[in-house]
Amino acid sequence: MIAPLELDGAVYTREWPGSGTHTFVCLHAVGGSHVHWLGVAPKLAERGRVLAPDLAGFRLTPARQQGASLDAQVALVSALLDRTGPGILVGSSLGGAIGLLQAAQSPESVTGLILTGSLLPPYRDGSPPEPDFSL
Repeated sequence: MIAPLELDGAVYTREWPGSGTHTFVCLHAVGGSHVHWLGVAPKLAERGRVLAPDLAGFRLTPARQQGASLDAQVALVSALLDRTGPGILVGSSLGGAIGLLQAAQSPESVTGLILTGSLLPPYRDGSPPEPDFSL
């Protein structure tokens, strides 16, 4: 069932309660919604609670006052994690970029990342970082 969470505006989120100890937050791609995760979420729910929000400006969740920019999406996910506690972010494309930025900005809110076909977040100064191949 999909229901709105009040996070400085309604954020429609599909939840699978799950039986494990983890919380998975599934973040869809551009043009997607919680529906993107219908095939995967039941299997993840075998390991924990699964939340799949419609991001701001997609499907049921209206764009917020701050719009539907990448920064606005990260703020939405940050508010969701403030409400639910730390979680494993599962991101596809745009959702992966949101997950990477969330982990970089608030590492304590992210217990893991699972990324598929993810975008690299934009570089704030316009130049790519030097690769770090150290382990």
